[in-house]
Amino acid sequence: IKHKVIFMFYFINNNVSKTITADSTAEPAFSNGYVEFDPDNPTLIVDSNAKWKLSVKSADFTGPYSKEIADLQLKDLSGTHVKNGFDDYKPLSASDQDIAMYDNGVKAEAHPLQYKILLDWQKDIPGTYEATVTYTLSTRGS
Repeated sequence: IKHKVIFMFYFINNNVSKTITADSTAEPAFSNGYVEFDPDNPTLIVDSNAKWKLSVKSADFTGPYSKEIADLQLKDLSGTHVKNGFDDYKPLSASDQDIAMYDNGVKAEAHPLQYKILLDWQKDIPGTYEATVTYTLSTRGS
């Protein structure tokens, strides 16, 4: 008997950006040492008929200076099958980190995410910074 493994995920609200301007939004963000992005942006939807895991990694920032990728943090707001501390903010890295996993299939399981970027008065100069974040949904062993 052959078993067909099917899994997929898709994004809802995948246009993720944050602007801090030299007005009332910048000073509190820098005083706090971070800025949070809007919650549930992006939201990943997982469909799988087998054991699965969802992982994340990111490349370094591009911008006016070499901002550390660990300054970009992520948390999973769903509380469903979340692993490895991603129920709170956790720094991203260039290596895959498992966000969520489960030993069975799921149907339309939502994983609303939220980003936070650490800020530093002395290092973070004005400009546009970008980082590519890669999500991977894969099956796990039998």
